[in-house]
Amino acid sequence: MSRLARLAVPCLCAPALLLAIGAPARAEVILYQNTFESGVVGPYWSASAHIESHAAFSKYVGRYAGNESVVLSPPVPPAEGTIAVPPGGTTSGGEYRLYTLTFDFYAIDSWDGSATNNGPDWYKIWVNGRRIFAETFANTHPSQTFRAPDVGPTNLGYNAAWPDSIYRQIRVDFTLLAGETTMAIRFAGENLQELNDESWGIDNIKVAYQVVPTPATTALGVLGLGLASGRRRRR
Repeated sequence: MSRLARLAVPCLCAPALLLAIGAPARAEVILYQNTFESGVVGPYWSASAHIESHAAFSKYVGRYAGNESVVLSPPVPPAEGTIAVPPGGTTSGGEYRLYTLTFDFYAIDSWDGSATNNGPDWYKIWVNGRRIFAETFANTHPSQTFRAPDVGPTNLGYNAAWPDSIYRQIRVDFTLLAGETTMAIRFAGENLQELNDESWGIDNIKVAYQVVPTPATTALGVLGLGLASGRRRRR
């Protein structure tokens, strides 16, 4: 379901492209994975983390409203034999870790998306203070920056006056910077109303990485960094 953002990449002939891409990535290493069906939030979460249980959504981390946030800090093993790639990916040679966050997102009740009268209603994610995801979501009309939901908008059982939406397997790729040995992933709504009007939850979360060849060109270096799968299709 992943796609690359549209970037102005200069034309490359096949041999040059192969040289820039290099060897294939290694096997995925999972740092954290949880479906929350045990009903326990578990370690690595901030104090604001709690479990909500609902028939239409199962058990998940939530609900949150307003500008509330929750932080996941999975363990990061030493990056032996790899180098960190800064935003822009201008370093050539060697290997680096491409991290991937995958999760389900629940937009509950009257999200207003990109509308300016009651919105915009944002959902954002940061890693160590750097924003890697920022999209608007709507349940009340078609104006939003993210793709269409997998379920909804339809009322799934919270506020009967408003519909809800489920987005499955959202994927965001990112890197850590040189010298960073920890990871703090902050999930937050922005500009939302109170809990019984606009809220959200997250579920089926996985954080993993692959060791991949460092891109040999700036244009290819930025591909896959801080990008969300299926994003940027206005409805």
